[in-house]
Amino acid sequence: GRFVPASAPDEPLHCSDCPIVAVCSDGSCALNDPDFSCPDTGRITGDWVRDESTGWDYHLTSCPMGTSKSPPNPLVSQKCEPCNEAEYILDPNTHACQPCPP
Repeated sequence: GRFVPASAPDEPLHCSDCPIVAVCSDGSCALNDPDFSCPDTGRITGDWVRDESTGWDYHLTSCPMGTSKSPPNPLVSQKCEPCNEAEYILDPNTHACQPCPP
């Protein structure tokens, strides 16, 4: 699962490791698709943006409610982790899943 981001014609192409959650079952990387989708499972979870400082790494910037955003490093491990049924979360982008009160 590698992805090759768009580069200007006069720049060399750069390859980076595809985040584990973005590797599709056919081995492609969903970040190569304009909609960040895999052919068989659809769009990957979360909002991903290209790192402007490197021009090729992608970062997970936000996750939907009911999930917790993983730490940013290493990049290949970023994901939106679903809370389990006995947990809740107030802000998926800054908090971890918490046990529901008794």
